[in-house]
Amino acid sequence: MYLKIVAEDLRKMRIGMRYKGYACVLIAAKWSLENQGDPVHITKDLYPGIAEQIGLTQEAVESNITYVVQKCWENNRAYLRGIAGYELERPPTNQEFIDILVNHALRTIESADMG
Repeated sequence: MYLKIVAEDLRKMRIGMRYKGYACVLIAAKWSLENQGDPVHITKDLYPGIAEQIGLTQEAVESNITYVVQKCWENNRAYLRGIAGYELERPPTNQEFIDILVNHALRTIESADMG
């Protein structure tokens, strides 16, 4: 359910499966959701794990996620700012972007459960 919300958020920012970073972001979100409460080291944990899982280099994973973040910022900055829950003056970092998506999914499920 959480990843469905993340995927919907990406679609609202016009990011689909044609972007290599789409899968990287979904895997990063899944990992973050599964390891809630644990510190996330994006360069030590996420990038190597994603790279191994989908057969890319760590640098390619980082670059692909960075590209998705930039496209989301360009395509629908207002939506990204809205789901962030705080003011964004610039595109978020990769880790911040994943955190925004994961926290939005968690808040969405929580509010649905309360309703």
